Amino acid sequence: MLRRLAVLFLSRFGKLVSQYEKLLLAGLSIAIVISGGFWFRQFAASRGEGPTIGGSFVEGVVAPAKDLNLIAGKLTKAGLFFIDANGELQNLLVESWQANGEYTEFRFALKKGVDEEEISETLRVNSDILGPAIVLLESEAIVIKLSSPNPSLPLLLTRPLFDYGPYKMSKSTDKTTIFTRNTREHAQPAYINKLVIHNYDSANELNEAVKRGRLDAAEAIAGVETADGYAFHSIGLNRYFAVLFNINKAPLREAKNRRALIDEIANTLSFTLTVADQEPQRSLAQDLVKRWQALGAQVGLETKAREEILTKIGPAREFQALLIGLDYGVELDPYYLWHSSQLRPPGNNLTGTNSATIDRVLENLRGQYDIKKRQELLGELHRLVDENASGVILRQETVGYIVSNNIRFVPPVLAATATDRFQAAGLWSVR
Repeated sequence: MLRRLAVLFLSRFGKLVSQYEKLLLAGLSIAIVISGGFWFRQFAASRGEGPTIGGSFVEGVVAPAKDLNLIAGKLTKAGLFFIDANGELQNLLVESWQANGEYTEFRFALKKGVDEEEISETLRVNSDILGPAIVLLESEAIVIKLSSPNPSLPLLLTRPLFDYGPYKMSKSTDKTTIFTRNTREHAQPAYINKLVIHNYDSANELNEAVKRGRLDAAEAIAGVETADGYAFHSIGLNRYFAVLFNINKAPLREAKNRRALIDEIANTLSFTLTVADQEPQRSLAQDLVKRWQALGAQVGLETKAREEILTKIGPAREFQALLIGLDYGVELDPYYLWHSSQLRPPGNNLTGTNSATIDRVLENLRGQYDIKKRQELLGELHRLVDENASGVILRQETVGYIVSNNIRFVPPVLAATATDRFQAAGLWSVR
């Protein structure tokens, strides 16, 4: 009896399977596609070329408390804007912004949820960044009124000022500071969950930690070498070392004389090169004097205190040739150093350059918020300075940085100091 029932069940079950075979296979194929798609997404997220969220990052430094505070500020604070990996200006805390035709008044409409009182008060406290300015709060918008035009103001406002940075400090000791991803609404996004800064007593200790693979990154200071498993990165800063010629003083008033020095042509010019009593300016000046003297020129080297050059010699143009560092700032704006409108005090056009072509390049540069295009225009400016024989751009200041191959490192597009690399920390990720 049981055997007969079993045979009957199997017969009917077989017919049922046959009848619904296509439906069952379709359902099974859907399940395979769904599970396979899920598996592929997981695989792609872990093995793909794009950045992934998670992991930790450990950097070693040999730094005084001042530098550690600067690093902490770059990680925990943000600007109204940020610069993305392509060098483009992106809104962070603002929904939209506009400026008047003269670029003396800006209105920044804040995103909903951004503490406008916090933003306005922070800007007032840090008024040195804006220069002479009035900061007003008007219906969820920040209004900034400047005493002089500055189209570069939005780039100035990428500086870390507000508590919306990619990280927040979670623990700090004498040697180690730990940062975790900032979950505050509108905070600058980050990929890495935890970022650790460990301060070593010496470069030797730091180098040993790199060799043992204990760190993900370290600044390439003297005594620290690039070990296996690490890559060296040279980060260009918005700073240049240059010789400026006073084109209103003999014998450098004549363009042919300045050209002879720039092109290192034999000459018998007699003049003095002034330089600040600090490195690397002093060594650069000594090398330059030797080369010019070898051409037959009679060049004296005058070393002065940096403060005297900045406050007296430079502004009064009491020099014939001056070796100096040019700092174009975090906003990459050389306007005040080269534009003809800056010839009169308090302008900083130290060479006396008055060129309509240079002025046009500077004005185009100031109206450009794509940093890579700004950098291209800066290169054009330096070419024109050379063509005009107003000065010699000797070299760009750089800092070295060692990064583990396990980290997808994105260099800062806009950096004025070594610690500015941390303003791009939100773009770093673990491979």
